[in-house]
Amino acid sequence: KSYTYDGFGNRTSVKVVENGKETKSIAATFNEGNQLVKFGNESLTYDANGNRTSDGKYKYTWNEDDQIVAITKQGESNAFATYKYDDDNRRIEKSVNG
Repeated sequence: KSYTYDGFGNRTSVKVVENGKETKSIAATFNEGNQLVKFGNESLTYDANGNRTSDGKYKYTWNEDDQIVAITKQGESNAFATYKYDDDNRRIEKSVNG
C-alpha cells in the first residue's frame, strides 16, 4: 500500500499495489475543519459540535454533553449499540446487539 497526505497530515489517498500493478485506489476528502467527509464512495457527516453523525454504514447519536448514546446501522430503525452515563458523565452501561 502507498499513501498520499495533504499539508495538514490528512491521508488523502490509499493505493493498493499487487505484483507491481495498482489494484485499488481510494480517495479521501476533508473539509475546512480537517474532518473526513468522503472516503471512496462513503460520505461522512458531522453535527455542529463536530461529532460524526453518519459514515455511510452507521448513524451515530450524541447527547447534549457530546457523548455517544447510540449507533444504528444505516437502513435500520433500532440501535445495535447504546450507551448510558451517570450524572458525573461517566459511562455506566454499554449494550451491543449483533
